[in-house]
Amino acid sequence: ARAWSKKLEDGEKEALEIWKWIVDVSIKEFQKIYEMLRIKFDLQLGESFYLSMTKEVIEDATKNGIAKESEDALIIKFDDLPPLVIQRKDKASLYQTRDLATIKYRKKNFDFYKCLYVVGSEQKLYFKQVFRAAEMLGYIKKDECLHIDFGLMRLKEGRLSTREGRVIFLEDVINKSVELAKSLIKGIENEKEKEEIGRKIGIGAIIFNDLKEDRVKDVLFDWEKALSMEGDSCPYVQYAGIRANSILAKYNKKIRIGRLRFKELVEEEKMLIRKIAEFPKIVSIAASTYKPHYIAQYLLDLATIFNKFYEKHKVIGSPYEKERISLVKATYITIRNALNLLHIELPEKM
Repeated sequence: ARAWSKKLEDGEKEALEIWKWIVDVSIKEFQKIYEMLRIKFDLQLGESFYLSMTKEVIEDATKNGIAKESEDALIIKFDDLPPLVIQRKDKASLYQTRDLATIKYRKKNFDFYKCLYVVGSEQKLYFKQVFRAAEMLGYIKKDECLHIDFGLMRLKEGRLSTREGRVIFLEDVINKSVELAKSLIKGIENEKEKEEIGRKIGIGAIIFNDLKEDRVKDVLFDWEKALSMEGDSCPYVQYAGIRANSILAKYNKKIRIGRLRFKELVEEEKMLIRKIAEFPKIVSIAASTYKPHYIAQYLLDLATIFNKFYEKHKVIGSPYEKERISLVKATYITIRNALNLLHIELPEKM
């Protein structure tokens, strides 16, 4: 492995051809998944883009006395962390050398305020070393690069493991989730429409199941819970949004919220108004902590409160029709916006 990585770095023809083939095959498969999940990138620069810049990192580190030779390799020492190797004995660079080159390039070209590395929790030590080295080299200031770590995805049988045969491919998860979601849809015969609604429910269920827990925790993937119409699932939230939208469609009049004066509020209305008013604060907390589960949990609470309100109180035709329809509209807008922040679509019906 070391010999071939050195050949690749030296630009050896056969190594480059094999590498290029692997990259092309991989990107083709990745793109298929990105399209399923509606993911687009403004800019993609692979690891190879930074390879030529690793020489600058080595020069910066040796010139300033930050890196020292140790057993013919080049290392950066820290007081409270294990040393970081930035050049091997055979003078080849390592992943961390290319990460340091990436940080230098990004800071110089984009002058970022924060650069977030969304990578599993098992890389905690590595990113502490790399970010500390980048600070010592003068590439960034403290906390400009942050490791946004997350737990593992697990199945009921245990953690995913290629060695033990417990593997599940994301494409299979998406396809199965969409098929199961289609079985939830009632009263829609048009197959194309059913497919589109099933896609929104199925993919929403996968995303929501991942994001509803604190990101540092491991996630247990359970088909039944992820696609349940009850409790803490995406279909439960989507159904609340669809229910609110169907009330608005049935009302079919212009809703004026500006001059409404709420009087004699029932408890469920108070709870709904308070919960809707919390939304900006929840978004702010989620953004500042880099934890989208705050938005997901908020959605579950909002859906539950709205369902209680709807089940207990008449909206259209009640003495408080204008006030209540405005609450329904505010609920719908909030659910739609919150789901959008989680990159989840809200179907019109299901």
